[in-house]
Amino acid sequence: MEIKLLTERESEFDRFKRLGSLLGYIVDEFKAKGFKFIIESLEDHKGDLYVVWSEQPNDEMKRIVSKGWDNEGELEMNVHHELKG
Repeated sequence: MEIKLLTERESEFDRFKRLGSLLGYIVDEFKAKGFKFIIESLEDHKGDLYVVWSEQPNDEMKRIVSKGWDNEGELEMNVHHELKG
C-alpha cells in the first residue's frame, strides 16, 4: 500500500504528523470492517482535507474518514472526496 500525504508546503511537519495520525485511524477502521484500502492520497490544505480515492468509496468509508478528521480537531464538513482520474 502506498499513499501520498500532502500539505501546502513540505516544511509543515505538524500537518504531516496529523495526516499520519489520521491515516493510522483510517487503516485500523478499514481493517476492522473488512474494507479494501482504496485511498490514493490525503492532503491537508488549510484545515480542509482532500481525499483521492482509486475506486468509488461507500458511505461508511467516507464516514470513517470524516470522523477521523473530526478526531484531529477539524470539521467533518471540510472533507472533500475526489475520484482518481
